[in-house]
Amino acid sequence: MGALFALEHANIVSYITSKNRELPPPFARQDLENFLMAFAWSYDGSLFSSQEYSEWPEKIGGIAGHALDFLYSQRRDENETSFVDPVRSKEILDPLKMEFSSFETYFLYLSSDYQEIDRIFLNL
Repeated sequence: MGALFALEHANIVSYITSKNRELPPPFARQDLENFLMAFAWSYDGSLFSSQEYSEWPEKIGGIAGHALDFLYSQRRDENETSFVDPVRSKEILDPLKMEFSSFETYFLYLSSDYQEIDRIFLNL
């Protein structure tokens, strides 16, 4: 199982893959929305599995979709900042954290050359 994500979302990915039970740092609302959208609407293959008929990408997409709906359902008022409160972020991300923190091994490949990334992931 794996996921491709934008470098701006590295802190969110770090939180959902850790076994740490503490509150996450405050995340920018726009970053959290974009992260959840990328997983909820993973038509570009950002979620993938080594098993040909795995339901894991759809499962993660569904969890991210529910989290995104929850984020949108929160009332926005004039006092709201551009950051999501850590308690709220934890509540939103905990279902994804339960899935991702269950894995023992991760690797992170960074490159600005998207063709190189495609070649590497096609050979997995």
